[in-house]
Amino acid sequence: NTSENMTAHGTPQREDPRWQRTYRLAKSLIISTIETMTAIAPVDVVIVKGNHDEERIFYFGDMLVSQFHNNKNVKIDAGQLGRKYYPYGNVLIGLTHGYYDKDIKLDSRMAQERPDLWARSIFREWHLGHLHYKKDTIIKTDELENGVMVRIFRSLASPSEWEYDKGFGSQKAAEGLLWHKENGLKAQFTAGV
Repeated sequence: NTSENMTAHGTPQREDPRWQRTYRLAKSLIISTIETMTAIAPVDVVIVKGNHDEERIFYFGDMLVSQFHNNKNVKIDAGQLGRKYYPYGNVLIGLTHGYYDKDIKLDSRMAQERPDLWARSIFREWHLGHLHYKKDTIIKTDELENGVMVRIFRSLASPSEWEYDKGFGSQKAAEGLLWHKENGLKAQFTAGV
């Protein structure tokens, strides 16, 4: 998050000493990925701030808004709210990093913050990444037979020395979910590295 290679909360990070270089590499990668994906379908990008990169993620989201502002096939949500909601037919996905939501009941939070989207959805999930390991939990609610799924996703990053010493970390992997607008989750894909 800083030019001193520290997170927003002061955790040292190993990074190229030329932070401008890593920013430009990431910028080039995400722009080319979005452009490639628009050849297949419209692309929605939701920027979710985390506890490590609060400043840089703002700059990154702002850059993407500028980059794609004239592209009708790309929508960028770069708003700075910590919890965001993505409706897709009968599906409602809540997105949050997870660091700031430790003590929040995510099922009721979703219904309270976005009752309009809650009422129009059948399949409801939260997606988090803070803990960097895989975990799926169903929170049962009185109103919903199936409950709300909370998914914690793994990270593609290698564990830092600090994470290793604390015993944190899991298998590095990226995960993708395939959703059907009416019938919900159809498939899960995992790519380990």
